[in-house]
Amino acid sequence: MKLYVTVGLPASGKSTWSKNKARENKNLVIINRDSFRTMLKGDYNMLPFGYSMEKLVTRLERGAIVSAMDYGMI
Repeated sequence: MKLYVTVGLPASGKSTWSKNKARENKNLVIINRDSFRTMLKGDYNMLPFGYSMEKLVTRLERGAIVSAMDYGMI
């Protein structure tokens, strides 16, 4: 079980690196904050008052990581 965490400036190649790594290893799980943002795009007014989109993205990201670990995927 391995966990890769990419950190860097926007457009620094994190997603490209991840996609290339996934081509090498078909069992790799990619958890990407941008993917959650894309899924959630829509009416941000649906969020409770004072609740930021980034806070929701963080909760989804953490949940995805924990779920992948629970199922032995990472």
